[in-house]
Amino acid sequence: VMQDMLAAFEMHITIAESGQKARELIENTYFDVMLLDMVLPDISGEEIAYYVTNHFNTTIASMPIIAVTANVIESDILRYNAVGIEHIVAKPVVLDELLKAISEVCGTALVNQGGNVVQEADLIAAGLPIFLQACQECHNALYMALETTDYDCIRRVAHRIRGSARTYGYEALGQLATIVEDGLREPSTIYDLSEAKCLLSELDRTLRQNETL
Repeated sequence: VMQDMLAAFEMHITIAESGQKARELIENTYFDVMLLDMVLPDISGEEIAYYVTNHFNTTIASMPIIAVTANVIESDILRYNAVGIEHIVAKPVVLDELLKAISEVCGTALVNQGGNVVQEADLIAAGLPIFLQACQECHNALYMALETTDYDCIRRVAHRIRGSARTYGYEALGQLATIVEDGLREPSTIYDLSEAKCLLSELDRTLRQNETL
């Protein structure tokens, strides 16, 4: 989504599909700024940020990092600051806020190079099938996680869906996912799974509403 948002500004954008891939790219390519998701499939965003800001290579260590995350309460922000992240863009991402953050850390205004800025409504329409595929994957993963009481998997599913659900207008789904993830921030053997079961039901309802798409 961010790549489509920034297309009109003719940036050279490289996407890393994992934290490990990001580390490899950092070592071999110069980047003006990193847009960093804080929840990655293998390494946490905080670990990546610490790796960058404490790097022996001063060029890498000085690379600005912008956290792109749905977790923006005060305790989250304090943790990000502790590993050297000073700029945060909240999910769902708004283009003006994203441009402002990039401009601030890079010290230059971003200029539209004559391309068409993708409208939010067009992005939502184009991305809906991908979102629904993510809902199906999250539904399947959550069902299995509830069967095995896998709290970590439940938390990861909730995080994956919370921001994008609101982007696509599914406020109830996003709110439930937020409640579930926040409830699982600290591991507990007495976590009430009823909210996670409600999230599973809401995922099921979302999928059934869009069966014809």
